[in-house]
Amino acid sequence: NTVVHECVSTHQTTPQLHFNPCCFRLAAEMNPQDLLSQLRPNHPPDPIGWWPPAPGWWLLLLIMTIIVAALLWLRSPRRHKSIWKKRAKASFKEQCRRYQLDPNNAELKELIILLKRIVATATGDDSVLSLTGEQWRSCLQQHFSLDDKSLITLSSGHYQIQAPPLNDQALIALRKGIGELGNV
Repeated sequence: NTVVHECVSTHQTTPQLHFNPCCFRLAAEMNPQDLLSQLRPNHPPDPIGWWPPAPGWWLLLLIMTIIVAALLWLRSPRRHKSIWKKRAKASFKEQCRRYQLDPNNAELKELIILLKRIVATATGDDSVLSLTGEQWRSCLQQHFSLDDKSLITLSSGHYQIQAPPLNDQALIALRKGIGELGNV
């Protein structure tokens, strides 16, 4: 060790790079058996532990968590509730636009059919689809805040030759009622 230290220290203190014979002399004086005896015998590497997982496993866990969360969100009843309501509102808005452009019996009948489908979906009662006359009128009264003229038009107006048109307040009340359906 002292020879190596002297050799290295001599070499480091020399400002110019040149051949240092002491380094080669040291290598020639060393016994290869001494170097081999300093080596540790063959040994197996340390066993690989399961924790912490490799980054790939963390990434896989993250992806799987995102997938499970997305599936739970897609299947949530609250989301389905909002989806049908959004579609119902959009369909009602489109049907109202067509009815206001041409308030005839055919458009009124389509509006009534759409209202029955919306109420049946919101209540889960398919018998609403077959209601007519006074039964349909009482169903409308139960779910929507409409005046008597609008109730008559929606319950029996499509049977008349020329039904009195629904006013804007009735259409607004229907739109508001659709928004409140299913919030029970």
